[in-house]
Amino acid sequence: MRIAIVDDSARDRDQLLECLNRYFSDTKGTLETTCFTDAAAFLKDYHYSFDFIILDIDMPGLSGIEAAKVLREKDPHVTLMFVTNMPQYAIEAYSVEAMDYMLKPVSYPDFCLKMKKAERYIRRNADAPVKIQTADGPLMRQASQILYVESRQHYLYYHTEGEVLKSGASSLPRRNPFCPTTLPGPEKATWSIFPGSAALTDPMSLQAETGSLSADAAAPLSCPPIPVTQEASDAADLLF
Repeated sequence: MRIAIVDDSARDRDQLLECLNRYFSDTKGTLETTCFTDAAAFLKDYHYSFDFIILDIDMPGLSGIEAAKVLREKDPHVTLMFVTNMPQYAIEAYSVEAMDYMLKPVSYPDFCLKMKKAERYIRRNADAPVKIQTADGPLMRQASQILYVESRQHYLYYHTEGEVLKSGASSLPRRNPFCPTTLPGPEKATWSIFPGSAALTDPMSLQAETGSLSADAAAPLSCPPIPVTQEASDAADLLF
């Protein structure tokens, strides 16, 4: 696993490195670490090669939260965790889709639990196959090929760069597990649930549309049950 540590404290970096080396020794895993002493240097040299990023919140200059907002514009998919000695700021971690946070000083048992969770997140972000039930029979596509899924008149439309695949939706409503928003009407909606989606900077949102395929028309409301096919729900479970 390729891991970046971004922390201005040499003592805290050393403690994280010690925990990482111990964990990967215990689990017989492969580890490659890169350390950064400030968020600006990390963002300047960011090259999309990390599987997991451990980011301190309280740093001089650019804070960890501010750095994470910039990071999400560059890479909306990478697994991110904060470390902090200020628990009052930890809740902000979820605004940038961080997996979790850890309080300093880091204890090894707690660190192990967080690493197991990180490994689950990383596996979910892998390029899993998705089965799409069409009128011509089931078709398989990789999750990264799917730009977004559109729900219209009780059908799902899987949009890729070269095709649109139509799939029948279930007649029973299922509560949408992704969103704090709702549809203004049942006619049309777009789900940004796959890695190829440009709107995945907020993968927990459901973006509603009116008239066009632009996500800018989304209207935040409350989230009701909506028709969802089992295959779409299962595909999303692989990713989240």
